[in-house]
Amino acid sequence: MRNATQQYPPALFNATEKIKHDGPITMNEIADFIFKYLSSDSLGLLSKRHLACCAIHGPNDAKSCQLARIISEAVDFPKTGVLPKVPNDIKIDKYPDFMEVKNNPFFESQSSLGVMYRQVKEVWEIHSNWIKMMEEEQIHVDPRFLIAGYEQYENEAAEDYKYYSSKIEMILLAYNLADEYELITEYHSCMKEEPKNNDSVETCQLEFGCLLREMKRRFAANQLK
Repeated sequence: MRNATQQYPPALFNATEKIKHDGPITMNEIADFIFKYLSSDSLGLLSKRHLACCAIHGPNDAKSCQLARIISEAVDFPKTGVLPKVPNDIKIDKYPDFMEVKNNPFFESQSSLGVMYRQVKEVWEIHSNWIKMMEEEQIHVDPRFLIAGYEQYENEAAEDYKYYSSKIEMILLAYNLADEYELITEYHSCMKEEPKNNDSVETCQLEFGCLLREMKRRFAANQLK
């Protein structure tokens, strides 16, 4: 657990000197710069490699510091025009378990991320088993909560539940979610787009919010008299 609590000072790097340009900037030069930027973007790859390298060798290792410096240069590229090169001599043969890199060897990381990852995973597995057990149990309704005359609304309630379930299923399929729990809690363990951006997460929640408001209106239209 020592690695999980050890703190490291932030890395400091000298700013890369900007490329000087003489004369007016033409549209061709702008187009070339944008093409170079889009076709050479390696920030995601560098960050992934840096995270794994820190988990294996530590943040103060020479390889980790080299990757951190290159990442800093990659972030500043739009301002400096200096495109850093991805090092070929830093190879990652295995990844820490918390990165969940599929089809690659992994190891149990003792860093804070590794410890938290396994704790959360354990809680998730316990909760999933509990949900599965609850779904298999028969629900017994306390008659004290039943309102007189509810029988006349059973058909409408069944139709509303069927409608709600179908809409939920469409959202789960559209955003590659495992169940309604992931939708409500915003814990999207299967969403491939999530490491890149959170647009899909926000859109998913917008659709879910619209469905909830619609169901409230349907319920209010069929209140028990």
